[in-house]
Amino acid sequence: MTTTTQRPLAEDNINILRQGINLLEHISDVVYAKKIRDCFNSCIGGHFRHTWDHYKLLLERAASGRVDYDDRTRDPEFEVSREYAIGKLNEVCDGLTTLAEDEANRRLTIKVNCGGGMDERDWSETTLKRELQFLLSHDVHHYALIAYMLHSQGVETPPEFGIAPSTLRYTERQKQCAQ
Repeated sequence: MTTTTQRPLAEDNINILRQGINLLEHISDVVYAKKIRDCFNSCIGGHFRHTWDHYKLLLERAASGRVDYDDRTRDPEFEVSREYAIGKLNEVCDGLTTLAEDEANRRLTIKVNCGGGMDERDWSETTLKRELQFLLSHDVHHYALIAYMLHSQGVETPPEFGIAPSTLRYTERQKQCAQ
């Protein structure tokens, strides 16, 4: 049951995705698609596409109970067109709004190849809630890389972009204690 002090986890994921969408609305396609040598020769669009791929797979396959995160689309248009990316990220937000809070404990089996062979050992038991927690953390990690890539191009980001929610809360508490 959701209380007034606890927001549904799907909403937290939507909020972080909206941070990314807001950022995309304020940069150019040139900045978005530029490969940054010092950041694995990747582009900002590649990081947004990577996070979208994970959400897409979870939303498409959660009902089956089996999600293979290695079976990503890797849509190249996502990496060069902000408008395309914004549309796809909005679709994910819409999909997340359909998740019922009482589904959080739904059992899932997920697969992520961690570098070894590809076999049944790559599959793990989890829940929808844990996967939403993972995706939020995964977004923060990629947003931090995106912020670095933008700063290397002289583009400023909002101060909270790429910072974990727990860090933001800690920093806010420290400010309040100092007053």
